[in-house]
Amino acid sequence: MPTTNPVPSADPSDLLFNAQKLDEVVNGPALSYTDRLGNVRLTWAGISAQAGFVALTDAATIAIDGALGFNHRVVLGGNRTLANPTGLIDGMVYTVRIRQDATGGRTLAYGTKWKWPGGTAPALSTGANAVDLICAQYDAALDMLLCNLLRGFA
Repeated sequence: MPTTNPVPSADPSDLLFNAQKLDEVVNGPALSYTDRLGNVRLTWAGISAQAGFVALTDAATIAIDGALGFNHRVVLGGNRTLANPTGLIDGMVYTVRIRQDATGGRTLAYGTKWKWPGGTAPALSTGANAVDLICAQYDAALDMLLCNLLRGFA
């Protein structure tokens, strides 16, 4: 006679526990879940982050805290520098969506951890409201972000 799986409990905490255990078996100690306010939350190696975008503050030097999330966005209001991020996780891929303001023509410099193919950072799209995307994987052994820029999203 075939064995049957027991019916899971209807208790939401049991479902969350079972989802966490399954995810740990498949992917290691990581979990995504919806909190009481309806926000999707992620935990990875003990760091919790909200899914979706983390809004970065436009300033002369733009700070990024990788522990807050993996997807970031900012609208450039002038020529700026993207600082070396804090709270990075080895092997994690981070994205930064950059939009020019209505003026356009803004430039972006980078902290020392941002490394580009060929050793030179590419120029951003310069049109008003132009959108570009930086994809960067963090390598803790090298303490650098291996980056690429996807340009000109309409």
